[in-house]
Amino acid sequence: MFLYYASNFFSEELSLYQCGEEACSPKHSFGPAIRNFFLIHCILHGKGTYCRGNFSYSLGSGDAFLILPGESTFYQADSQDPWHYIWAGFQGSKAEEILAAAGLGKERVVFHCGTDSDAFLALKNLCSYAAKDSPNDFALLGHLYWFLSQLTKPDFVPPQPLKSGEYYEKAIQFISTNYADPISVPMIAKAVGIHRSYLFRVFKENAGISPQKFLTQYRIQKAKELLDTTSLNITEVAFSTGFQDPGYFSKVFRTVSGTSPREYETREKAILYSTVEP
Repeated sequence: MFLYYASNFFSEELSLYQCGEEACSPKHSFGPAIRNFFLIHCILHGKGTYCRGNFSYSLGSGDAFLILPGESTFYQADSQDPWHYIWAGFQGSKAEEILAAAGLGKERVVFHCGTDSDAFLALKNLCSYAAKDSPNDFALLGHLYWFLSQLTKPDFVPPQPLKSGEYYEKAIQFISTNYADPISVPMIAKAVGIHRSYLFRVFKENAGISPQKFLTQYRIQKAKELLDTTSLNITEVAFSTGFQDPGYFSKVFRTVSGTSPREYETREKAILYSTVEP
């Protein structure tokens, strides 16, 4: 393990607080704890988990995570393949502005840096220089600025987030393609690229119901279409619309439609036959 603590904070705009490198032992952890400075870890290899509030991220080689001052966080190395990472901690009046230019902040604390990227190399160089005897403070600050400047390059700054309606359309497309499979709300959120709590807000804004209720209603509507147009039995219809348990399917069908699948099928076919001319 290598850890460097800066002794001079001569720039109010940006100052290096610490930097280091560690090949962690299995399940090595830190926290829950609150920092009073910004901290970025970049993973050389191995795996681990970063937890921030209700969010948990599984990260691996080339990934990076940002810790914000004043936030309680916890991170732990994998038990089988513990991560080896390098990091830089910094502070200053311009730190938040610089991170925002890189698309980093409260809304984005995890990103893929890539072990062969200029940003990763710049952080590696910062740590290597800090390991020298009596490193120059100005040179250290220059290395820190260079590292952060690489994060503001177009490769790292994420595109502007989609609008609520656009996320909704992507979710609907995913559901319409995969409703017959055992998909879940977390899977939908992951496919769309947003957190499940934001997905809930997107559906409330655009459909007036939760994503789970929308998915259920969509499946039941598809089940009705199969009952109307095919000779599939109830079990086949259930499995064809994403239900793994025919009994549960019948229960959900009744809740949504007010009738059982069998009663619905019988009624709809009776209506169809009564409208056919002799």
